[in-house]
Amino acid sequence: TLGQPVAWAQLYPAGGRCVAAPTYPWQRVRSWLDVETVPAPPHGAPTEAADLREKIYQLRWQPASIPPDRDGPSRPVVPGSWLILGDGGITADTLRDNLELHSQTCVLVEPGTEFERLTPDSYRLDPTRPEHFRRLLDEAFGDDRCPCRGVVHLWDLLAAPTTDTSEDSLQAATTVGPVSVLHLVQALARAGWPEPPQLWLVTRGAQVTETGDPVSIAQAPVWGMGRTIDHEHPELRCTRADLSEGGGPQELRALFAEL
Repeated sequence: TLGQPVAWAQLYPAGGRCVAAPTYPWQRVRSWLDVETVPAPPHGAPTEAADLREKIYQLRWQPASIPPDRDGPSRPVVPGSWLILGDGGITADTLRDNLELHSQTCVLVEPGTEFERLTPDSYRLDPTRPEHFRRLLDEAFGDDRCPCRGVVHLWDLLAAPTTDTSEDSLQAATTVGPVSVLHLVQALARAGWPEPPQLWLVTRGAQVTETGDPVSIAQAPVWGMGRTIDHEHPELRCTRADLSEGGGPQELRALFAEL
């Protein structure tokens, strides 16, 4: 009674291969926005599209004031260690200095082409090599170091400025961003630690706060990965934090307060 299919567009996996499924003229399709799409009504008939548009919402960020600095931590200090995949700049240095002031030890890691131990508390590894991340966790967090309480991924901050985005810069950002996050999460999942650390993914300018602001498309994919990590590895309590383009020391102190 529905007539012949008008399109063969939707693909579904079946036994490791893709098969086509027909789309019928009056089939209701549920999208990721959870809004039903319907065919156009006959000419002159009331349209349902206006009602459907009312169900579509746009996420808008609102600025929040940064609370004033407090004297000392807001909760009892428990000695621990932190893994910081650093940006080689003031962000990683500020986090490390503040953590060390609160009885925490830090292991800093920078991207490179080989696995190297630069100092007792700093390493270099290849973001494309998953075995490097497993080796890092084994060597840096042995019996002589306090349990790892948090992992802060700052490598997305190494992405080229939005105005300098190119094909090469996007490829480089993919390596230090999503690729490294994938290998990092896999290594953490296999570490078998009794108390998994909390994972923090930090970006800069990946979320729009004001109309017209440029968006760092090189860093935005990590936010999508974070939602997937939430579902597949809830024990990591993956948290995303986006810094502003012109943020200063006060913003970095606020980031530390969140950690």
